[in-house]
Amino acid sequence: MDGDICPLKELLEAAKQVFPNGNAQFVVDEAHSSGHLGPNGAGLVSELGLEKDIAIRNHTLGKTLASMGGVIMCNQTIRNMLLNHGRQIHFSIAPALTITAATRVGYEMLKTGKTAESQQRVQHVVKLFMESITEHPVWDDANDAGILRIPLYEEDDWNDLPFVSHICPVWTRPKQNLYLSFHLQMAGYAVYPISYPIVPRGADRVRIILHAHNTDEQVKGLVESICTWAEEMLLIQRSGDKAKLPVAARYAHSLLAKE
Repeated sequence: MDGDICPLKELLEAAKQVFPNGNAQFVVDEAHSSGHLGPNGAGLVSELGLEKDIAIRNHTLGKTLASMGGVIMCNQTIRNMLLNHGRQIHFSIAPALTITAATRVGYEMLKTGKTAESQQRVQHVVKLFMESITEHPVWDDANDAGILRIPLYEEDDWNDLPFVSHICPVWTRPKQNLYLSFHLQMAGYAVYPISYPIVPRGADRVRIILHAHNTDEQVKGLVESICTWAEEMLLIQRSGDKAKLPVAARYAHSLLAKE
């Protein structure tokens, strides 16, 4: 839910120092990196060139590949163990032909480089989002007040990172992520609030996922809508009226009252 990327190389080096005989092995979940990172979208492990160092890689088929199920990449020993002792595998049915066909087409597109331009496009729109929101006139005041935060990039210069995540969580004050999501949904953006217990208490956010088909205008419009809400929240704060709600929240409450 944070959109962060684990320091896999550093973790691997530390494990080798502590367990020089290879007693520590890694399982890497590539759910959100499949199709986005690495050559031909092969994932984070391939992006870092660590294919020979990772024991198990899980690739989800239900996200970038728009199919169902997943793939476990491992050696023959692990494969035999899973087939003989994996209860979920024993009682799972084979995927439907349509799912297998959709998965195959997706992998063919990745393998032949047809998605390379889309991968680069995702990197562009994420950096455009970050550039646009941090340079907006209201950002500094909203960030200082805790109305808007993007902790994912607070410590790093996102523009210098070799790659960024397509998941950009925008944090708010507790429960105000509901107000921001109402505001953005009224403006036509498909975003959703994320709160406890999905994330820790006090880490409320709106989870924004950018994709290759987002235009620059859409990204800038999203930023403008977020900052318009932040400006409204700043005005409410300065007014001292703790009972006042932003426009979108009042509208949402009025709809609920009619039901």
